[in-house]
Amino acid sequence: MDNLFMKTALCAAMLSALNVSAVNAQEVERSQKEPMEQFNEIGEGLIIQHKATQHERSVFKAGQALSSLSKQLGVEVFHKRFDANQSQIVTFGKPQPVEVLTKLAKQLTETGNYQFVEVNRYFQPTLTPNDSRLGDMWGLINNNTGIRAEAGWDSNSGSNVTVAVLDTGFRPHADLADNIVGGYDFVSSAFMGNDNNGRDADARDPGDAVSASECGWSHSARNSSWHGTHVAGTIAAVGNNGQGVVGTAYNANILPVRVLGKCGGTTADIADAIVWASGGNVSGVPTNAFPADVINLSLGGNSGCSSTYQSAINQARNNGVTLVVAAGNSGRDVANFSPASCDGVIAVAAHDQAGQRSVWSSWASSNFGSKIDVSAPGTGILSTLNSGTNGPGADNYVSYNGTSMATPHVAGVVAQMLHQSPYLSPTAVEMRIKHSARTFLPGSSCNTSNCGDGMLDAPGAIGLASSPSIEYRAHVANNGWLEFEMNGDTAGTTGESRRMEALQMFMYNSNMGICYNAHVAGIGWQPAVCDGDIAGTTYQSRRVEAVRIWLNNRAPGCSVEYRAHVAGQGWLNWVPQGGVAGTTGQSRRMEALQARLTGNCD
Repeated sequence: MDNLFMKTALCAAMLSALNVSAVNAQEVERSQKEPMEQFNEIGEGLIIQHKATQHERSVFKAGQALSSLSKQLGVEVFHKRFDANQSQIVTFGKPQPVEVLTKLAKQLTETGNYQFVEVNRYFQPTLTPNDSRLGDMWGLINNNTGIRAEAGWDSNSGSNVTVAVLDTGFRPHADLADNIVGGYDFVSSAFMGNDNNGRDADARDPGDAVSASECGWSHSARNSSWHGTHVAGTIAAVGNNGQGVVGTAYNANILPVRVLGKCGGTTADIADAIVWASGGNVSGVPTNAFPADVINLSLGGNSGCSSTYQSAINQARNNGVTLVVAAGNSGRDVANFSPASCDGVIAVAAHDQAGQRSVWSSWASSNFGSKIDVSAPGTGILSTLNSGTNGPGADNYVSYNGTSMATPHVAGVVAQMLHQSPYLSPTAVEMRIKHSARTFLPGSSCNTSNCGDGMLDAPGAIGLASSPSIEYRAHVANNGWLEFEMNGDTAGTTGESRRMEALQMFMYNSNMGICYNAHVAGIGWQPAVCDGDIAGTTYQSRRVEAVRIWLNNRAPGCSVEYRAHVAGQGWLNWVPQGGVAGTTGQSRRMEALQARLTGNCD
């Protein structure tokens, strides 16, 4: 270990001699002469979660403790701060290759003295810029592959909902400034912040231009992206003002939270910003006066979801905040890309105007995979920008490409949904986004196995936000409670030989209630329960064999129907309210359920 960094430096020199580029964790705008495969990953340091009380953690930044840690690792360790999760952020004087940091993290983890040790990676905006201006906003208005925003605006434009944009900050563009509220700069590095200081209350974007190899690895020079301003404009550029573009939710509030600067941003800064934006507390940072309802993360890096990210996301969800995340532009499975692969987020792929999965060059295309939730327009997206190549210049409008551009379309629609129904949970929002998505076009390279449940549909999602609906979930042997489903989707499993053990159901957006009971092996029919109570048993290894469901205070013309998937028989017929779905007296396990409202239930 004493020679680890020396060996790394020698290796880097050899790579340079061989003209092999080494850069950041996530593809940002590059020339086509720099294919993604040539880039290695760099990190700032480590994130260490100690097995200690908060009082005991204070000693870990002391000189003696750092000296001991330095001796253990064989390199000098510097304390930077504690993050919102009370993990210690440490550095090694300068950024290091992720390969090196991963070895250091493994060395500490193997001692058993820490809850976890993770690499504090660099993350980047998920865009692939395109200098050509398209002159229209097909992503909003195209009825075949756009989000059909005009029909959504018949319902609302997102007023009184706050969307946090965790990005490069913002410019006070004339077509955006009226919707900006509050904000904070979470970039802790003065160099990366490009503003001669660390964290502060100024979320304005000073520019993120870099000269060739300025970040400490081999890369080309690039102009300032003004990425956060572009993303914010897609969400909430001012509408009905007679100029420029219009946002998806053009009356929503934008909370700008700066987490990306020159050379990107770090896991620790982004995680702290997620907590703060959602209304949580971060040491040394003032309370957020404008807690977000939605968080847009048009950023990411090539790694699985870290504990640091997942903890921050869990805190935000516990605060009732929906997180919408770009899938990434590497043309790879999103499972290896974070934070889009984290649990509890809406992961967004990109499609083009023809409805195909977006491909921008030989090395850049939308990520894909089973963790994608929905696809949205991400090619040739016109939005607010700034003309400055280094520092700020004049307001302008430019079309960009990337999953970064797809994601704010979804965040804007979520804002409209929450204006319609403010009480919707993050899970309920995600279900409605997915359930309302429109089918991919015939012959499209997008399908439900690689681009999510379909193409984002604004009026459909907004309509579901306020329409009566059934939500339900199944408790399954060896799996426990699965995710909630709604309106005819499958709760439980099929083809896995797993018994369904319990059922829980809710009615949304209605004065009606929903009641149900289960026929359980060895027990028979249980008493009826309603509105969120549990029918069946959990952790008793007893199978549900049949269910009955009915509406309470049923509206005239409204009913419920449902069906059971039974071992050895598959899906049985749909049965009406009060009928038996499943079998009794045949010792057959019920494995899954589908239920839906029928008739006029509004």
